[in-house]
Amino acid sequence: MTIAELRTFWAIAKATEGATGALMKLHLLTGGQRIAQLLRLQREDVHASYIVLRDGKGRRAEARRHAVPLLDDAWTALGAFTGSPEVFTIGKRVMSPAAFYQLEVEAVGDQIEGFEPKRLRSGVETALASLGIGREVRAQLQSHGLGGVQDRHYDDHDYMPEKRAALQALLDLLNTVPADNVTPIHGAAA
Repeated sequence: MTIAELRTFWAIAKATEGATGALMKLHLLTGGQRIAQLLRLQREDVHASYIVLRDGKGRRAEARRHAVPLLDDAWTALGAFTGSPEVFTIGKRVMSPAAFYQLEVEAVGDQIEGFEPKRLRSGVETALASLGIGREVRAQLQSHGLGGVQDRHYDDHDYMPEKRAALQALLDLLNTVPADNVTPIHGAAA
């Protein structure tokens, strides 16, 4: 997704009421986390300023702990979900990735050509790169490419300040009106 498409998605999310809008906001403001991974969020893994997802990808005996900071808007969106022990429930059933996918597709409709929720992840990655956010921080935020010896055994830094700064930069980008939408006003010199 382009930055313009991410801004359109954000505008739709803000205008969409209820759980669907909250889910869309949370999906974007957590950095485009994998849908299935986000939906496995447990109430015990929700903290005041971050959530802990379990990344089971790769050849691990146990899922890797993946902490994602929550900006205020993401925290507010998360408050729309009261399920326990799984956070994202519909009635007493855990929301499926297919249901999540369908909610976002229906909310977006034809406002973003060829929209697929999985494109949000690469769109966030590209937007963060355009803001000068380094590959290491982007990888830590989206929990990808972290299977090397250095990551597993030597680097114990949690990257929370860097991930929070990246998410704030993303939110600032989403809320910025592009300069090409501004018409200069030329008047007589004072």
